[in-house]
Amino acid sequence: MERRIALKNLALILGGAALLPSCLGNNTKNSIKLNHFSVDPDLLNLVNLITDTIIPKTKTLGAVDLNLKDFVFLMLDDCYPADDHRKFFKGAQQFNDAVEKQHGKAFDDCNRTERENFLISIEQASEQQPEELQYFYRFVKENTVFGYRESKYFLTEIKPYKLIPGPYTAYYAVRKLDHVEFN
Repeated sequence: MERRIALKNLALILGGAALLPSCLGNNTKNSIKLNHFSVDPDLLNLVNLITDTIIPKTKTLGAVDLNLKDFVFLMLDDCYPADDHRKFFKGAQQFNDAVEKQHGKAFDDCNRTERENFLISIEQASEQQPEELQYFYRFVKENTVFGYRESKYFLTEIKPYKLIPGPYTAYYAVRKLDHVEFN
């Protein structure tokens, strides 16, 4: 009997040891699997804050609730060449530098109003901004809006998608027209 209990306990220990690495997770903070690049937690947080500033949570779900940061990185990874990846990452660094220069602190240390004003200032002074910074911000903004409008939540709750825009009615009663005389 003691041998059975020992074997049973040994099986539990080995099973637990086999499951332990998957329970602990890996050291990367990526929430999505990317094929062509990896994202550090700081950049992931920055894009998350930008998407939250663009589409905040109100009565409806916001960008953070829909994980649009993941959509932004997935679009960059799957649909754009390596040149655009380099421009994106260089633009992200320039974005951080511009925030530090304007506010004297990082973007995540700014309050919502400061973040909104900074993003507005980037859009208004786009000619004076470096090309990579413009590319980074434009890419994040366009894909945030695109991801939101194509999300299941938007297409079912906000503006329900209809396969056919309206019902088809083939029969209409025709009224009698008064006799019209032309001269």
